[in-house]
Amino acid sequence: MTLGNGMARQSGFSLVAAIFILVILGMMGSYMVSTSVMQYQTTDYAVQGARAYKAAQSGLQWAIYQVINGTGNFTCGNEGAERTRNLVFAANGLNGFGVDVTCNWVSYTADNICMYRFTTEARFGGFGQPDFVSRRLEAVVSDAC
Repeated sequence: MTLGNGMARQSGFSLVAAIFILVILGMMGSYMVSTSVMQYQTTDYAVQGARAYKAAQSGLQWAIYQVINGTGNFTCGNEGAERTRNLVFAANGLNGFGVDVTCNWVSYTADNICMYRFTTEARFGGFGQPDFVSRRLEAVVSDAC
């Protein structure tokens, strides 16, 4: 047994082990980076969804206020017919969102009550694009005619 022959046989083993460890560490690193990017995108989509919900809610509250208080900026039109208006927000946090507000109403003359049905749909981006988000809300409000 010579010490030189034994060392010569084992010198390649440490190189193979080092390459194996580097490959495993590289795969773990790429997995962690892809997971981090996915978490960032999921958070971004959740924030955009919440912003779309708030834009739709703002459009709904605006329309109800306009109709119930009779400001003249938005009316429901003739009984049974729908009227739609498009709003574009320029405020911080909601800029870039478009909101379609739709209203129709029916009167009940026996009780002197008007029932208003409001629908709002807030959108950001174009359908089929990665940043597209949309939320839709409906509300029914009654008031004296």
